[in-house]
Amino acid sequence: MKPRQRVSTWITVSLSISACGNAPLADQTFTVRDSAGVTIVENEGPVLADTAGWQLGPNRRLQIGSRDNPETSFGRIIAARSLSDGRVAVLDQQALQVRIFDQEGRLLASAGGAGDGPGEFQVPFYLDVLPGDTLLVYDVPARRATLFDAEGVFARALPQPTDGSGLLTYLARLDDRSWLMQGGTSPIYLDVGFGLVRGAGWITHLDPEGQPLGRILEFPSGEVFLPPTGGQLTLTMARRHFTGAGPGGIVMGFADHFGYEGYDFDGRLVRIVRRPGEPLPVTEQDREAEREWRRQSAAPFLRENAENLEFPETHPAYDDLRVDPSGHVWMQITRPDTAADFAVWSVFDSGGRWTTDVSILADLDIMEIGEDHILGLATDELDVQYVQWYELTR
Repeated sequence: MKPRQRVSTWITVSLSISACGNAPLADQTFTVRDSAGVTIVENEGPVLADTAGWQLGPNRRLQIGSRDNPETSFGRIIAARSLSDGRVAVLDQQALQVRIFDQEGRLLASAGGAGDGPGEFQVPFYLDVLPGDTLLVYDVPARRATLFDAEGVFARALPQPTDGSGLLTYLARLDDRSWLMQGGTSPIYLDVGFGLVRGAGWITHLDPEGQPLGRILEFPSGEVFLPPTGGQLTLTMARRHFTGAGPGGIVMGFADHFGYEGYDFDGRLVRIVRRPGEPLPVTEQDREAEREWRRQSAAPFLRENAENLEFPETHPAYDDLRVDPSGHVWMQITRPDTAADFAVWSVFDSGGRWTTDVSILADLDIMEIGEDHILGLATDELDVQYVQWYELTR
């Protein structure tokens, strides 16, 4: 079977270490071995020498947002994506709009609005960019995906893909126009007992019309705490499960260790990638801080269960896992000092080799990692939201 390829502009083609030009390399920092057809990559350090690492520009090239201009004021930004000519599309969930801006931050077009009609939204959750700069907006309550052309003009609506198991979330659309969707079941509905437990997750493949072709992966999801009194609680140090689509396959990681796995689009495990390091231990001070904010909560359920919490032994090894257009995997390392100005992202190439570390402003919520830029969400002291564009040098 020919491997399926994703077509979203997030993911296009692979890039090898040789694309880093004449950047000096460190001594051999990884080993690769095969185990029953699965490639295992053991990294010891970044491939690029310290002086050759990728860098984010110190000054933002573009900022979109305003405290008083309605054209550039946002309510709740869910996503921001760049188009092939440098324009930026922003999905505002509160305004129920997709807005397109030029490279100077000027508003060019708006699409959407509240309603059930063509091109209207109920609660849009996802924005992606397909070939030809077609915009795809996935609206979960409306149970449909809406396509707009590169100018923001409504093109067509597609019914929500479903496998009959309930609500699915968008993962990727493939070049044959079929879908990858992700589903999950809360541990409340599973026979897993009480305490710190994990739910069930899966990825399903659907044809272009949204009809199920079958599940390709099943896995345990992130951690939650189930108290004996009922209900569900999420701890601030709970370890999450991450899923992303990249060239030639799917990347998945559970943040109890510094590593991730790669699967092809048929769900076969092809690669295991590991990075050195141990997650930070959860201390008694951490546990008491978690209990205390719940004791002070206005919600009775949180107060009542503050003393019953069960904690993981370690913090998450990482807080995020992304795939960029080159097939590089970006891992945001959990910060020991939450007041630090910068977060460290370890970057791995499409073969799993640890390429470099990149420092990014800690308060920038990453929306898109491009070939030569990063789009992020920043919030000021008045909770006004801004989309910011920083140049990325590889």
